[in-house]
Amino acid sequence: MKQIFILGQNPALSTAEIITLTKRLELFVGLIEVSPEFLLLELRQALDLRQLGGTVKTGVVIDEVAEANLELFVGRALQELQKLALPKVWFGFSFYGQNSNYFQAKDAGMMIKRRLELVDIASRFVVAKGKQLSSVIVQKEHLLDKGRDFLVAAIGSKVYFGYTTAVQEFEAYGERDFGRPSRDAVSGMLPPKLAKMMLNLAGIKSNTKTLDPFCGSGTVLQEALLLGVKKVYGTDSSAKAVADAQRNLNWLKTKQPNLSQQEVKIFQADVKFIDKYFNESKVDVIVTEPYLGPALKIKDLISFRKEPLKLQMLVKEIEQLYSLALTVFVEILNPKGRVVMIWPNWKIGNKIYRLELVKKLNQLGFKIINPLAEVKFGFKEKTERQTIIYQRNEQIILREVVILERD
Repeated sequence: MKQIFILGQNPALSTAEIITLTKRLELFVGLIEVSPEFLLLELRQALDLRQLGGTVKTGVVIDEVAEANLELFVGRALQELQKLALPKVWFGFSFYGQNSNYFQAKDAGMMIKRRLELVDIASRFVVAKGKQLSSVIVQKEHLLDKGRDFLVAAIGSKVYFGYTTAVQEFEAYGERDFGRPSRDAVSGMLPPKLAKMMLNLAGIKSNTKTLDPFCGSGTVLQEALLLGVKKVYGTDSSAKAVADAQRNLNWLKTKQPNLSQQEVKIFQADVKFIDKYFNESKVDVIVTEPYLGPALKIKDLISFRKEPLKLQMLVKEIEQLYSLALTVFVEILNPKGRVVMIWPNWKIGNKIYRLELVKKLNQLGFKIINPLAEVKFGFKEKTERQTIIYQRNEQIILREVVILERD
């Protein structure tokens, strides 16, 4: 089957996550198309969107044409809507790709409405404000259960026509991010979607013993539990962070009581001492966002521009922490185990300062894994050292997602 994935704000990371997960689940058959907006794969069966963190919609492709054909699209849309066998249907169009405005959605919508009237089917045409209907609109306008969000995805001279089958659970993510009882904006917060993507890039399974040694308020731990990992561990040097993480996980279990059957343990410990907790039974996967350095303001940027040595000293200080952490990781990680972690990058003007730890990785027997090795598309978020940059607008500190594996 051909499944289409509408990518989130970081197309490179979303694509890497999808390919890694579909291969781990033995669903992957082949890559058909890749673009900054969508990914089209041939799969043995559909992948459940709830397993992904970086995908906004998933859908099925029902037609592929060499060029846009209004009559063809209208006819296929009518067939799909009539298959629903409902007295009233809701429908709309979402366009993806640089050359995707092949026909006026309003014209197509009115043609469909008129033809549905001829067969006694009432309809509501949902018009997008831009090129696409958002996940929120698709869900709230009943386009999943009472109609169709038709997808028109264009790349080069090809046009793919299909419809949305699932949208990202935006309300659930919002609750897990902003609705949980303990949040620490001062020390930084890893977005739940990014945590899930990192776990999938680590190749976790239900029996994967998973550790976050800088667990903070427990975002990685909560997403690991929700993905079905049976043994989840967290450590942090801060007593407050440990208490916050435990409180958040207790809250999560009240929302989803089935999670109580999974084992989760949180310890207060500095990273250099965590080996004593795992000296007998090592871990399979480490997924973490360590300390990224102090939060920076505009005045800090001005200071760093005038005296770049200040920033260079900060980078060296963070490098020492990460070097120490990686040394400990080698001791507690099973052979062929993976580490997926965030390395900070500092954007000062047009210059990027980053951690230089490749030599240390070689000494420890780690290699950087390129999750996009078979994808020829040149994503702007991908770096020359085969890592992926995750950033939000106007951020000074960028997140570099690094995937490591022990030889």
